[in-house]
Amino acid sequence: GNLSNRLMADGSQEEVELALKDCLASGGSHGHVLNLDHGLLPRTPWERVEWVVERVREQTEMSTY
Repeated sequence: GNLSNRLMADGSQEEVELALKDCLASGGSHGHVLNLDHGLLPRTPWERVEWVVERVREQTEMSTY
């Protein structure tokens, strides 16, 4: 599933969180690849990237048990 790169750069944290949850839920827990549509934009805050990676790791760890 794709997470919007424009949302990552310009959206609120709440908007990103909702979109991330939707992406993860739509993929289930079997072989889902989370990515950005067309990669990171230069204006994307690095802290946002780190936050998203941490959320994905948390969700992945929870779904593997």
